[in-house]
Amino acid sequence: MVVELKKEEYSIAKNLFSGLHFQINCLAVLNNDAKGRIWVNNKEDPQSGLLVDSIYVMYFAGNPYSVNFNKDIVKIINNEIFPASQADSDTPNEWYMSYDDPAWQYILEVEFEKNNPTPIELYHFIFSENKIKNWREEIPDQYSLHQVDSYFLKQDNLKNHNHIANWINRSWKSLDDFLNRGFCFYITFNDSEIVSWAISDWATEDKIEMGITTMEGYRQKGLATLVTAAAADYCTKEKNELRWFCATHNIPSWKTAEKVGFIKFKEYFILCGDFK
Repeated sequence: MVVELKKEEYSIAKNLFSGLHFQINCLAVLNNDAKGRIWVNNKEDPQSGLLVDSIYVMYFAGNPYSVNFNKDIVKIINNEIFPASQADSDTPNEWYMSYDDPAWQYILEVEFEKNNPTPIELYHFIFSENKIKNWREEIPDQYSLHQVDSYFLKQDNLKNHNHIANWINRSWKSLDDFLNRGFCFYITFNDSEIVSWAISDWATEDKIEMGITTMEGYRQKGLATLVTAAAADYCTKEKNELRWFCATHNIPSWKTAEKVGFIKFKEYFILCGDFK
């Protein structure tokens, strides 16, 4: 049996997903600070659960051996989650599954009959101390660094503006929610094109998780380091714990994190696969 929880019931599942709280998008959904959905085997004493965040990443928690739960969840994934994800042009073309018990990997690979899922190892970082003290002085000529505000969101004359706007719409409940609890620092070239940015993906309690992007043609110029340093200073001032995660094979990403002052505190695996 599977029961979908109403938003006001999400607290029922919080302990069940405790092993995944370090993933801020999962915790944000549980706290009703982000869009998502949650299913459990029962409301009275949930032992197995599935949580889906706003970009359709799936989180499995609790007992992986509940045959009835797994059977019903497969139907929900195939009939609801996968179609919704594929119809959303802002989400990846692959599915991603995270779990709190390694036994889930076997279940997801065999019982869920997904096509050749690939385990991906991730690093998770917490910001410690900004190592880039003079980042403002290191902004190159013809480039400028800004923070997203309400005015930015109302105008779209900058090239790549849509990437940031779509990112906000994907992860946050509303623009006001983002402006009240999130951040985005971006660098422009010649005041006409956004070429690099650091943005908060999720926020809940005192924790914020961020991501970065630098457009092709502007990489290896230190721009990602600068926007990350700006975000780190901002979160320190606001007394927010800043988080970062990336795949272990994404060497430029985790090297940027360590360069600015993030400390690795966890390594874990997720599963990835295509929709075919």
